[in-house]
Amino acid sequence: MKKFLLLLIYITIAVSASSQIQIKGVVYDENNETLPGTTVMEENTQNGVVTDIDGVFIINVSSETSVLLFSSIGFETQKVELKGRNLQLKVYMKESVSILDEVVVVGYGQQKKASVIGAISDIRNDQIKIAAPANLTNAIAGRITGAIVRLGDGNIGGGNTRYSQDGTLNDAQIFIRGMATTNSAAPLILVDGIESSFANINPEDIEQMSVLKDASATAVYGVRGANGVILITTKRGQIGKPKIFVKSEIRMHEPLNFPTFLGAYDYAYLYNEASRNMGLRERYTQYDLERWKLGDDPYGHPDVDWRNLLVEDYFTENQTSINLTGGSEKIKYYISGEILNAGGPFKGRDFDTYSTNASYTRYNLRTNFDFNITKSTLLNVSLNSIIETKSDPNHDDASGQRYIGSYWWDIANLTVHEFPVFNPNGTLNIGLPPSKSNVYGSLYAGGYVQRKTNSFQTNITLNQKLEFILKGLSLRGMYGGVFNSGSRFSYNTSPAYWSYNSDSDTYRLAQAASTPSIVNATLNPNNRNHFELALNYENYFKEKHRISMMAIYIMTQSAFASNLPVNYQGVSGRATYAFKDKYLAEFNVGYNGSDQFVKGNRYALLPAFSVGWVLTEESFLKDNKTFIDFLKIRASYGTAGNDRIGGYRFLYEYKYNEENSRWGAYSKYPGIYQLGDIPQDNGKGVREGSLGNDKVGWEIAKKSNIGLDFTMFNQKLTGAVDFFMEKRNNILVVRDDIPTQTGLVKSMLPAQNEGEVTNKGYEVSLNFKDKINDFRYEFGLNYSFARNNIEYIAEVEKPYAYQMRKGHPIGTIFGYTWTGKFYDYPDLENPEIPKPSYPIKAGDLMFKDLNNDGIINDYDRGAIGYPSIPEIIYGINMGFDYKGIYANIFFQGASNVSSTYGNILMNEFAPNVQPLHLGRWVYDPARGLDTRNTATYPSLDINGGSQATREMSSFKLIDSKYLRLKSIEIGYAFSNNFFKNIGISDIRIYVNGSNILTFNKYKPIDPEYYAGSSGAYFPQTKYYSAGFNLTF
Repeated sequence: MKKFLLLLIYITIAVSASSQIQIKGVVYDENNETLPGTTVMEENTQNGVVTDIDGVFIINVSSETSVLLFSSIGFETQKVELKGRNLQLKVYMKESVSILDEVVVVGYGQQKKASVIGAISDIRNDQIKIAAPANLTNAIAGRITGAIVRLGDGNIGGGNTRYSQDGTLNDAQIFIRGMATTNSAAPLILVDGIESSFANINPEDIEQMSVLKDASATAVYGVRGANGVILITTKRGQIGKPKIFVKSEIRMHEPLNFPTFLGAYDYAYLYNEASRNMGLRERYTQYDLERWKLGDDPYGHPDVDWRNLLVEDYFTENQTSINLTGGSEKIKYYISGEILNAGGPFKGRDFDTYSTNASYTRYNLRTNFDFNITKSTLLNVSLNSIIETKSDPNHDDASGQRYIGSYWWDIANLTVHEFPVFNPNGTLNIGLPPSKSNVYGSLYAGGYVQRKTNSFQTNITLNQKLEFILKGLSLRGMYGGVFNSGSRFSYNTSPAYWSYNSDSDTYRLAQAASTPSIVNATLNPNNRNHFELALNYENYFKEKHRISMMAIYIMTQSAFASNLPVNYQGVSGRATYAFKDKYLAEFNVGYNGSDQFVKGNRYALLPAFSVGWVLTEESFLKDNKTFIDFLKIRASYGTAGNDRIGGYRFLYEYKYNEENSRWGAYSKYPGIYQLGDIPQDNGKGVREGSLGNDKVGWEIAKKSNIGLDFTMFNQKLTGAVDFFMEKRNNILVVRDDIPTQTGLVKSMLPAQNEGEVTNKGYEVSLNFKDKINDFRYEFGLNYSFARNNIEYIAEVEKPYAYQMRKGHPIGTIFGYTWTGKFYDYPDLENPEIPKPSYPIKAGDLMFKDLNNDGIINDYDRGAIGYPSIPEIIYGINMGFDYKGIYANIFFQGASNVSSTYGNILMNEFAPNVQPLHLGRWVYDPARGLDTRNTATYPSLDINGGSQATREMSSFKLIDSKYLRLKSIEIGYAFSNNFFKNIGISDIRIYVNGSNILTFNKYKPIDPEYYAGSSGAYFPQTKYYSAGFNLTF
């Protein structure tokens, strides 16, 4: 009996095996390249395999009539019916054209674009890479809705000032949907889930960038996501043979507009005119004017073009990156390296052991590994290291910024006529120290300063499926760390300077050459640790109900130097539900804590809810063929929190004997109690510092959003429209309405919840793609508008509403309103025309009398212009591709934005004159001068402008709206078979450029120049480049 049962089992197994049919085949893409990692499934079964590194698969099926399903990310699912055909198959996959199947990165996960009901925008990798600058924060303006961007300093690699020594000066200011708080409105930026800057990431490493804008999208980040979130996902390996991708590009940079100053003849001529305007004697004789006009006395009558002397016509930058990707079912890898070298705009010199030329070098290494430890366990290990070296001339300008290595302020500050650069015998002239030294000496034979920084980022994530407990259940744990350190090296030396007397032709040693010295310093470390533990559940029931849930614990600790670390911790959750993918709902919540507040006030519950309705799944649209492919309406409402206010730390804590407090910083013995001028010993007496507030709590944002997503005309046209509003309550402020008689200066006051701001606006994005035979073309538009209004802030009450910050946007500038006219001689005698209390003369600016009291005074200072952060950002993208020839053009613009700069960049004789000053008001019949009807600038004054000119007014507030040809690229992609015999599967050559053309109203200075600057900062650059891509 026993033998009979064994025989029966054997026969059953044999029969079963003989009924299994083995199918072999290879899967290809449309370019006839094998496609590894494709899933092959027998329809209506759990039987499936994955193609290997060569695209080959072997599967046993139950019948010769079975149907195989082939699926791969980015490709349409292919259905192949066997029907007893040849058992050796060749399957060709078609690229997916369904935009709705694209995956969008959301908070702690991914969703299909069709099911997203939060306000999320994303940008493709190929858009980021086109003419990408060294600092990627400058690349996203106008390319993605909701991101309001104002560029920073144009110094490649970032500069050093007295206020910023970490190289981040050239990072753009980014605001998601504008500003809704008087505190920092910077968004949370996460690179592979870790809070970090993306300024210096290799553009080739980025897979996707998503911007989360409404409360529904950001709620799971709690307090950290109050101002929006930018998620950057880097590339990961794919199953397949190793592929090597090489990109190399060389760029030629040219600084954008910076004020141009007139030569010595014009300076002297206009100075004499300004003196006459003021009733003073002329300073310069006709002989002086003749010498400068002819240029025949370069030492007695010098005429120095400081910009031409100090600034190169152009400088170069080259960037090369190499990527290696591939993998198998067990391990996938993506490895990349980048080298970037850039020069600087100033004319330094090379010596045997050092150089005064500016330079910037960046090495970037990234490794992303994915290990399939078991079928249910996935380990992701990502490492990124960035090493930067920034060298600059050892020159510390005398502006308030103390910008090391910058000569832009000196170009504006040094007059053209007061001293020559070199004496007749070739020695350096001393200049007019201390305020007007011969700065060329530091480029000619000075030292240098070098900053080295190291940044290391790690991300280790473990994903464990828990299908044995519940289908669709998984657990994820993640540790992330960012570690920044650096050093600073200074080589200090200076050449000899001589004074020269042209009348006696004699020389005097004014300053001997210095003995070289070296100073080494260590930059403060800046480290961050991040921990996550998440439980996820996702399932699909009865082909109708799609459910997903997530619960996550988060802990973040940031430490700078030896300061106490900043800690955040909390739990967040998300639940989504979809019925037939037609009715969508999502609930997000964050419960977060911050050590900024006293115990009892540290935690906040921040919920958000959103719903969506896919109208094209309704029968009235689905069953009636229209031009609408997809139409979804979505809405959300929720809250977010903020705990940051300036440099304040531990808002509940009272400070005593603060060495670094504002109150103590200006005393002779900071941090030590003084009785009169006598410092007391430590321990004797207590100095009160800033006050604490144990009642202060979270700043709360209430956000609402209504949006529409659509695709039309067979997915040729895609778009989204959003309307949003945010009400920010309990804004953290320091009161500005405490009488000075109390003895409480503002720097000593505690933080309080005393502000309220409303911010609202709308966004539109449209993209159209189509092709005519082999000609493919694309057109895109992004438009973002955001305007805020201060509803309340603790400020001193003023007589008129137009003088108050309340009722105006954050950052509004207050000043006089120019009427567009200049005072003429009859106006000075007319009592009906309001005049200021200070003395005026013909040609001065005429301001509006806002309170109609007949006098121009402080009561006539009101809100003028727009803030320096644009309310409107837009981008227009156009591209085409024809048989390998392609082009992409991107215009970017901004509007509703104003800028103002220091007198040195705008006013006459402060200390120079510019071409715009030639349009001055002047009436001098004896010399045949009368510009009263054509003047665009007030009459000149030798004191850096008259008092009216020096006052803040709408005349000095520049309309900084612009339209810019931000990038253009033209290239050719060779046929895949062209170089295949030598191992190259793809090659592309191209030329591109950035900031090529700018259309704006005020020409002397670039509209995106660092707002508020007196000239120390670098202007942005335009550049032209050429490069190639190779794939092996």
